Amino acid sequence: MADQYYVMVGSEQVGPVDRAGLEGRIASGDVNGDSLLWHAGLDGWKPVKEAEPGLLASGSGAAPAAQPAAQPAAADASSGADSRVFSGEPSAISTDRTEVSRWESHGTAFEIIRRDYHQMPRVVLNSSACQVEAGAMHYVRGHVEIEVGSASLGGFMKGALTKEAATRPVYKGTGEVYLEPTLGEINLLELNNDEWVLDRGAFLASDVGVELGVFANKAWSGLLSGEGMFQTKVSGTGKVFYHSDGVCERIELRNDRLMVDGSFAVARSASLSFSVQKATKGLISSLRSGEGLVNIIEGTGTVFISPIPNRSHRLDRRLLSIHRMLTTTKR
Repeated sequence: MADQYYVMVGSEQVGPVDRAGLEGRIASGDVNGDSLLWHAGLDGWKPVKEAEPGLLASGSGAAPAAQPAAQPAAADASSGADSRVFSGEPSAISTDRTEVSRWESHGTAFEIIRRDYHQMPRVVLNSSACQVEAGAMHYVRGHVEIEVGSASLGGFMKGALTKEAATRPVYKGTGEVYLEPTLGEINLLELNNDEWVLDRGAFLASDVGVELGVFANKAWSGLLSGEGMFQTKVSGTGKVFYHSDGVCERIELRNDRLMVDGSFAVARSASLSFSVQKATKGLISSLRSGEGLVNIIEGTGTVFISPIPNRSHRLDRRLLSIHRMLTTTKR
């Protein structure tokens, strides 16, 4: 018998709730036998009448009011998070307005909620903890405490260099931590005793077992590449939420070379080398090619690139640009 349940009520996901709370929703008619339910031990979302038929017997004797049943759906390929990175496929639910992808992790669930044109990360804690980028929290539901450690001088310097906070609050307890919604993409990366380099400002949240540090690019490469001299390094074992402007594409390099004209390589294996080089052998010919200097990633490992921002993200940028132009004209 499970202790915590998640259930679809109309088009909204509710949980975690205990058995008594779920029985109350059945008695009130909010939940019926066709409502989708999930708890630890199930391999996906299932109707209550299949997953927990005993709940219906323990609820109200009257037949609950019928409600539209949301059907399980495969994970959305546009999530930006390639499922081959994860230890298992995310479970997903889909309604007329909302889609949720979910990954389990030692008492903690990492979820991506997609609604309208926005995506919102959610971390579900069950007597567990996660670390979150300072200022990224949207709201918290449940019995969750926030702990913030003191930052050293080195920590403040790292924060200034990577565009991320010097200290990251740790959320502990049982409940749900919602992060700020975005018009871009939320991606999930699973570490298995390895190291990755993230674009500056991309980190959002992770398991507490993930160590956050600084990766130093070569001075010349950092200054000219647009990536900066320092980027965020994540290492250890656990799950990581990070942000990108658009859908990520996974590229596997096997003693290979990737040339990127821009700073849209949002995550890469730390084992790969990074440099800035001329597009062609000669400087004059590079300039004549129209490419000039390009970013080169070489070696064996994995790279995630986000070459095309989301349509909604592009529209938002266009509107912001028009607003700035109009504001400047009025002055």
